Amino acid sequence: MYPEVPGELRDAIENDKLVVFVGAGLSINSGLPGWGQIVSELLQENKDYINKADAFRAALESGIMSPLDILDKIEDSRKTVFSAFEKKLSETTPSDLHSAFGKISRRFVTTNFDKLIESSANIKQIITPDSKFNLGKIDTEEEFVLKLHGDIDRVDNCVVFSSQYEELYKNEQLSTFQLKKLFSSYTVLFVGFSFTDPYVTELFNFVTNLQEDLGPRHFFISNIQEDIRNVEDKKIRALECIDINDFSQLQPYVESLITIKSTPSLSPSQLVSSTETLSPLYKDIDGSDIAPEVTGWVGRKGELDILKSDVFRVVFITGFGGEGKSALASYYLQHEPDYEIAEWKDFKEQDHKFQHKIISMIRRLNCDVSVDDLIGFSDSELIQLFFKKLGNKKAVFVLDNVDSYIDLENFEPTNGIGELFEVAMSAEHNSKFIFTCRPFIQYAKPRFIQLNLPGLSEKNTIEYFVNGDIGINKEKLVSYAKKAYSLTSGHALWLSLILAQSKKGEKALKDFLDKIGTGSTIDKNDTSIMSKNVLSSVWESLHERDKLVLRTLAETVVAETEEDYAEILKDELNFKNYQKALRSLRSFNLIVEKRDSKYIELHPLVKQFVITNYPPAERDKYISYLVRFYDKWVVVLKEKMSSKLSYQEFSNFTNKAELFWSNNTGHFDLE
Repeated sequence: MYPEVPGELRDAIENDKLVVFVGAGLSINSGLPGWGQIVSELLQENKDYINKADAFRAALESGIMSPLDILDKIEDSRKTVFSAFEKKLSETTPSDLHSAFGKISRRFVTTNFDKLIESSANIKQIITPDSKFNLGKIDTEEEFVLKLHGDIDRVDNCVVFSSQYEELYKNEQLSTFQLKKLFSSYTVLFVGFSFTDPYVTELFNFVTNLQEDLGPRHFFISNIQEDIRNVEDKKIRALECIDINDFSQLQPYVESLITIKSTPSLSPSQLVSSTETLSPLYKDIDGSDIAPEVTGWVGRKGELDILKSDVFRVVFITGFGGEGKSALASYYLQHEPDYEIAEWKDFKEQDHKFQHKIISMIRRLNCDVSVDDLIGFSDSELIQLFFKKLGNKKAVFVLDNVDSYIDLENFEPTNGIGELFEVAMSAEHNSKFIFTCRPFIQYAKPRFIQLNLPGLSEKNTIEYFVNGDIGINKEKLVSYAKKAYSLTSGHALWLSLILAQSKKGEKALKDFLDKIGTGSTIDKNDTSIMSKNVLSSVWESLHERDKLVLRTLAETVVAETEEDYAEILKDELNFKNYQKALRSLRSFNLIVEKRDSKYIELHPLVKQFVITNYPPAERDKYISYLVRFYDKWVVVLKEKMSSKLSYQEFSNFTNKAELFWSNNTGHFDLE
């Protein structure tokens, strides 16, 4: 009986987050020669042209020298060596085993030169280290074979000798950078490797260094006890061995993985055809378009009752920054199971991306719609198509932070959001549209309501503090809650920052309240005073590494993942200190977590505080960290500037541009 499928591997298959990493063992099992056989036959067939060929062959067969040792000794006969590999590996017969792996994932990485994966699994996109253009597209490709050591069709670029191996792995290149991202973003399933091979051991040591305890757990299938022992001895982090006992069990084990893929447990946000291939013009995941996680919820019962009512088809949640508009919408979304579709779109600082948002909403309703067919449509045409596809479906759409689409003279929505709003009010549908923004909306029609959020009441503030699982006497905690309420007028964000101080003990909470107290109630309309009194006090208590992470997050254009920020700051903070900084910022309630994901961002008021407290010249350093990160993709755009860019490429280009423009550097360079 084959072993049980680990839970994390099952999740990766169900959520299309698996990469299959194929070694030479799979090719040998499919009838291709291994390196030992290739080198042995190479020496035999060319003994008249290779010095000491017979001696090398004897050393190989006796185990005194490895195939790699011998190849290094005859490196001056490169043409002969390349010809031998080309002859032995060019012809392949499709393999059932490779085909089976292609049914659980369409993303492959391999150290093999042969063409078994692409021919058996029918994958067209082949990526090799010598193509920066194709390497730059990995993040947007739904299927690919990344051939780390080259492709037999270009045998002279294949990694055959130790010198080539060292060149590939010792210095970070785009290929190893992309490999690192794959290990950080996907679960990787290794198959066909043997740890008795020093070449493979070197590869796994490299993988270990890439991982640095960052990202998901990976899995290694083996039927060789020596391999399993070596894995344990080397303590390769985040790598778990799956012992199949006998190689004959590999095929049925893969078949069991296929059944997981064919019957996934999808969440509502993942109800998309598993056979669908997204257009390269469409970005499948935008961290900003994930609802924020909401914890410690209190109050707002009246507002929630209104949101639950079927009377209103369009709702505007308005109010001062930090009062919990997004939190209310997210909490409602999380606790309202009756909708067949629930979609969150963030429009913060993204007025130039309305079409991308409405296109993704159309595809959410009907994934058969081709994105390419929608390019060039006007806002009005896209909105009409959206409501046509919506029909009678019961759906809820939250359009968060639409401030930039509000006409501040007439106080009504305008441009694309305005058109969407008007049609949502007039068209017949069974859905609900929730918009959030700071300005009050001057609009009065049936089936529309505006929820203007006030601060939390004193009663709710006390409840918030008491429910915070804080080791402080309840009577004293009530007293502190009342003082916090009087200082902030129940402002939700400021209360959460004050409550965070209590995690450090009663004295810390008392000192913090004393420090921000001004002798009079803070007018919640005056954000600058609240920022000065609350955020300034928080800022002073932060470690320098915490400030480094916070200032970098403040400069980002869109939400990024924890792993991305680790990459962005890798030259400034080692991973251990980066994790400490994240824990600290979380403890202060300064980070907005995106629900069921690794995406994080700052609350707009926190971001505003950090940015406005530093002149542009002092922000350059932090912006440069992000520019360097985006440059990993922008570098491949130069040869594509005259053609149609993918959304991911366009996004990285515009993100970099916005960083420069927002800082008023006066200098914009795409080099």
